[in-house]
Amino acid sequence: MHTMSKELATDQTEAKTEISRCAVIPAYNEGRTIGSVVLETLPYVDIIIVVDDGSDDRTAAISEAAGAEVISLGSNRGKGAALKVGFEQAMDYGASVIVTLDADGQHNAGSIPELIAPIEAGEAEVVVGSRQLTGDGEPSFARCFGRWMLDSATNLTLESPVCDTQSGYRSFSRDALEVVGDIQVGMGVESEMLIHCDRAGLTVSEVAIEEHYNDEADSSTHPIRHAWSVIRTILSVIRFQNPLFFFGIISLSLLGSGAIFGFDTATHYYATREFWPGKALLSILCLIIGVQFGTIALLFDYFNTWLQRR
Repeated sequence: MHTMSKELATDQTEAKTEISRCAVIPAYNEGRTIGSVVLETLPYVDIIIVVDDGSDDRTAAISEAAGAEVISLGSNRGKGAALKVGFEQAMDYGASVIVTLDADGQHNAGSIPELIAPIEAGEAEVVVGSRQLTGDGEPSFARCFGRWMLDSATNLTLESPVCDTQSGYRSFSRDALEVVGDIQVGMGVESEMLIHCDRAGLTVSEVAIEEHYNDEADSSTHPIRHAWSVIRTILSVIRFQNPLFFFGIISLSLLGSGAIFGFDTATHYYATREFWPGKALLSILCLIIGVQFGTIALLFDYFNTWLQRR
């Protein structure tokens, strides 16, 4: 259960009619940077919602003092959970455009007008801030390589590729957030939201933004753990939204392995008259399981199509 660190003194019904632009900032132990991020963001939006994801520093107090509304989750539940809570609050306030940005100072709040312009003009439902411009500092090689790998993995599932799939600097229309729905709680939320929007046929555009890296702008999650979380989320979404692709790949891999093992066993036997029972058994096992996964792929795809038509 989450609690709000302060209650709004104004009437919420009146507030909902006044709020058009809302910024949602998930934060975990970002006391060093969150104050300046909130202050720099305030001129561009009507309200800022900082979701304190179980921080044990002064993130919540500093955010509130800087002028943000703070929602405290009580325990560290992950970026996805924090964004979900923030989105729900923004929707309750009737916001028509919702901007998300990181709390570590990596993003330049001055780019918010460029992010929300396509939304307000009706040209896009989602706008991604693509980190293409050089700011203060440079990301490490490991970070760049990891980003490239995750971008490639995410774009394999998208009909319309996105240059920077892991950017947390984004803007959403109200309709887009309704499509995003029940996002997962892990670090793979950036990829997951893009996949949901792509499946729904929403228009996703990108604008070039600066990225700033310094001692504070450092991820609180280990890069390997982050990468695994993203890949796991991608696979989970594919499994439910495109079962024919997911289970079909497994089926073809097993069938191919079974065929290779079987061919190797047969050619070895004809050449030497020596039979390999272990490899023959492995070949049969791969073929049987491959056929089963192929059947699952067809059945799940049929039911998935049937549910979408209802």
